[in-house]
Amino acid sequence: QKDKLTPLKDALSQQFKGEIRKITKELDIFEDALYDTYAQIKALANTMRKAVESFNVIDSIEIRANETNNNLLTTLKSLAEFYDKNSESFLDGLFSSTIQDSRKTKNELDNKVLELVELLNTSKESLELEDGFVLEFKIVEKGNDLKWRQSIDDIGSNGTSTLVKSIINISMLKMVSKNIVKNSKILSHCVLDEIGTISTDYFKE
Repeated sequence: QKDKLTPLKDALSQQFKGEIRKITKELDIFEDALYDTYAQIKALANTMRKAVESFNVIDSIEIRANETNNNLLTTLKSLAEFYDKNSESFLDGLFSSTIQDSRKTKNELDNKVLELVELLNTSKESLELEDGFVLEFKIVEKGNDLKWRQSIDDIGSNGTSTLVKSIINISMLKMVSKNIVKNSKILSHCVLDEIGTISTDYFKE
């Protein structure tokens, strides 16, 4: 009976180990995409900094990306790190309850897998790039520092919000045009919605 169970245990162990390797590989791809996104956000910050140099009403617009506290992503990272740390003896104790070290490793692995399963049952079963970071903005308007925040809908009047959104959108359009459009004869334009909410002074800017 023991000999018959051994091949099954080995097959299950290797299948489980393969799934963990797959998670680790996918996380590496996800992290690479995040680094690329961070680079684009820094480039956007530089573009916006140049855009407001000649402004009188907006002193500065800053943008940054912070790490997220997404539970699913945190749990996946924890499981992948656990695998990297215990890769040599990762599943030695999966079917063992006698060896103290193996039992400890098995219990820790069980807890991480159960936590992941519980999260997948109560949240979406996939991660998108936007789940990996949180965007924050800081606007200084006429010396008034509006502090770091995740939304620019409530930074002041509707006119101020519209103006700041316009600057951000036009800066993004400029970046896209610069990276994609190589023909200087091709022009890009940006349609500004709710432009009527901007005051006369802001409109001139």
